[in-house]
Amino acid sequence: MKRIISILIIFISFMFFASCSNNKEKDSIDIYNSSLSSVVELKVIIEDIENYGSATCINNDRLFVTNAHIFNNKEISICNAYIRYATEDDYVNVNIINIDYDKDIAYLKDNNSKLYKSLNYTYNYSTGEKVYTVGNTSNQGISIASGIISNSSVLVNTGSFSMNMIATDAFFAEGNSGGALLNEEGKLLGITTLRLKDKYGNIIYGIGYVIPIKVVIDNTPKNI
Repeated sequence: MKRIISILIIFISFMFFASCSNNKEKDSIDIYNSSLSSVVELKVIIEDIENYGSATCINNDRLFVTNAHIFNNKEISICNAYIRYATEDDYVNVNIINIDYDKDIAYLKDNNSKLYKSLNYTYNYSTGEKVYTVGNTSNQGISIASGIISNSSVLVNTGSFSMNMIATDAFFAEGNSGGALLNEEGKLLGITTLRLKDKYGNIIYGIGYVIPIKVVIDNTPKNI
């Protein structure tokens, strides 16, 4: 009997530690390294204008999401999009699947590279939770910053669209549009989109807004 009890204790202990290991929080180095095939640099060429941002892989069909505002309210027919992975020197052309200016999201498909890796995502997050932003900050390559969720749902009205968004104090700047907001497990919570500005149009540092991943998934084009 004692032997059976001992075996049960060992088994329960093993399952407990295995469960803890599976849900183990990652540090910033792990999160950065694991996102390098999921968050990429984005270049958009519209006639003679070049805009830069980020794009994030959201499924195994090579689908990436970014922000529509990078396309300057232009039609797909006159836009060309290119992405570059952090481990690569050259950009690769991607197909523009859809641009939704009402929700400030656009979808791209990488038909060329084998480097893509979809991020796991979750709809569960809370105010005060530690998070990371990953993206092409100031068009200087993929970088990472940390902070917290300042408000898990705040109504943002830009004049172009109105949406409940995630507010965070994790730093991001121009070029991060379309990048990822990740939790401590490296799961995708949303895409970094815009920063708070005062009535004169000056950036107020310390707060930024993120489109929740549920909005991104719910509006993913079908039959791509």
